[in-house]
Amino acid sequence: MKTFKLVSLKIARIDESGLHYDEISLADGLVINKKDGENDWLLEALISSVHLERFKKLQEEKEDHTLVITISKRTNTPAKLKARVRNIVELENNLVSVLFSGKIAANRPTGNAEKILTELVDEGLEGEDLLQAFSAKLHKTEEQETVSSK
Repeated sequence: MKTFKLVSLKIARIDESGLHYDEISLADGLVINKKDGENDWLLEALISSVHLERFKKLQEEKEDHTLVITISKRTNTPAKLKARVRNIVELENNLVSVLFSGKIAANRPTGNAEKILTELVDEGLEGEDLLQAFSAKLHKTEEQETVSSK
């Protein structure tokens, strides 16, 4: 096993306006790579009790949710996990411990991004128009992947 400090936690949420990542403020956190050959990870997030009902609802759903976490320091590249809430413990000082278990989500193949970019260039887009269209299509693809994984 290998242990890291959890420094950032975002949870994917989809509503009528699309995919959003809600950042949850952390009092503290821990990430454990179980190194069990199965790509299993554990996360413990110490958060404000104002989020208690939200995490209870996630736990009741008994399904994986998309998390974006950063470990060790905020400048590190975030990692995407598919994880579910396993346990919630109310602590003193208006804190809650939320335990997640999950797996690192496979990164989107670079061929997908290259395909999108090629299509847009073939349509004659360039400059700022190209950047905006590329970003929109990439996020739409990500949203579809998130929805289909639930």
